[in-house]
Amino acid sequence: MKLKLPVRRFPRQFEEYVVEMMDEPQADIPLLQEDLANIRQLNRWLGAHRLVRSECKRFFTSWRGTTPCRVLDVCTGSADLPRSMVDWCRRQKIAVEIQATDKNPVMRQIACSLSEDYPEIHVSEADVTRLEFDHDSFDLVMCHLALHHFSAKQAVDILKDLWLVSRHTLLITDLHRNRLMAFAARAFIPWFTSNPMTRFDAALSARRAFSEDEMRRLAFHAEIPSPEIRRYFLGRQVLVASKAH
Repeated sequence: MKLKLPVRRFPRQFEEYVVEMMDEPQADIPLLQEDLANIRQLNRWLGAHRLVRSECKRFFTSWRGTTPCRVLDVCTGSADLPRSMVDWCRRQKIAVEIQATDKNPVMRQIACSLSEDYPEIHVSEADVTRLEFDHDSFDLVMCHLALHHFSAKQAVDILKDLWLVSRHTLLITDLHRNRLMAFAARAFIPWFTSNPMTRFDAALSARRAFSEDEMRRLAFHAEIPSPEIRRYFLGRQVLVASKAH
């Protein structure tokens, strides 16, 4: 049965036959490398690192497990946000082990190269739609800026699997669909870069992102109890759910 999301005046536009250029199996490698560099720069400019540090602080305030804390990051890309988390944890003297996974071999290679000075991060292959980790195998499970790449039905299945793998907390960060973000994707990104992959994917992502209500409904269908959804500036939102301990 098809999952129905509430209709909005600015509805989500998702066509399964249209994929982001970075997700193409035969994506142009130099374009992809530059695209990932652009994403790292945008994450710095648009507050993604600050968001991750803020959520880390919230998590470790409530976490009472033994160290090192085991973390899973899916769809890691070039792993810039896991590295930001490690930087924060080092300053707080918190021991972590992060399994950063991606199904794209080029992304994994780039993530490994950029994470050479981060022994806390282990990069490995995993398809988020076919996770093979045991239940409750990670204290914190994260997925950053990837959920909008999938249909609503796929997103529900992904959230279900991530919730099962999490022992303590699930953290999802993603774009929040709104007209301002869609306008910025069309107006700012072409000024920022001439990379056709970044330009195409940014505009597509702005239309495919979930609204706050849709994100809440996805969590409901994934049987995630009492999720918190927080809006951040510049079109970002966070879904957090924790298991009782």
